[in-house]
Amino acid sequence: METSSVRHLETVQPDWDDLPLACELLELRRREPNADLRTLAFNRGVVGSRKVQHVTRLLELLDLLDEGELTERGRSLTEAYEPALQQSHSGAKLGIGVKDSLSCTEQALLWMVIFYEHRLPMLAVLHQLTVETVPTTQDTPAAQRFGERIDHLYPDVDSDSSWVPRAKVHYKWLVHLELAKIRSSSYVLTEIGNGVFEQVEAEYPDQWDSIQIHTGPTLSDFG
Repeated sequence: METSSVRHLETVQPDWDDLPLACELLELRRREPNADLRTLAFNRGVVGSRKVQHVTRLLELLDLLDEGELTERGRSLTEAYEPALQQSHSGAKLGIGVKDSLSCTEQALLWMVIFYEHRLPMLAVLHQLTVETVPTTQDTPAAQRFGERIDHLYPDVDSDSSWVPRAKVHYKWLVHLELAKIRSSSYVLTEIGNGVFEQVEAEYPDQWDSIQIHTGPTLSDFG
């Protein structure tokens, strides 16, 4: 498969897992379409300017923003916006960094967008969590195996440890989207996640089945 023909985000940063913040930024742009979005966001909450910059970049890569303006796709997501509980009363001023979860509709829409724009890496993380135990700590080997599935997309990633932040953001995306959860210090698919995988499993490359998997600690891990 040619890398150029595979939809994927060319750059993934570890702090781009904040999907509730992404929804807040889209809603802020809908409410105040003319002012500078990053300045507005910085003045409305406790989120640092660097995080706002990274999440704004993610929204652009997902075609939810274009040069700071809502795209048609981004506007559709704002129609499903659900405010944080403390801001749910009528007339509440939108704060940034307050929302800590996604509604079911937001989860579904974000999943469709991310899966469309970042298809093979999301297939890879779904596949990995169906075949092996992925720990939340001491996770370099698991991250390496995630990298084995998509290393042709990221030829500049030249060290095993460099895959750790890239893998973690994908695991955390699945948690935010309620396709995965943390159980016994490991990432595992939820019932929803397993259902999604069943719908898309025909798309993953056959060679992924030959990747060595890890199902838990063995005596060799303590040698």
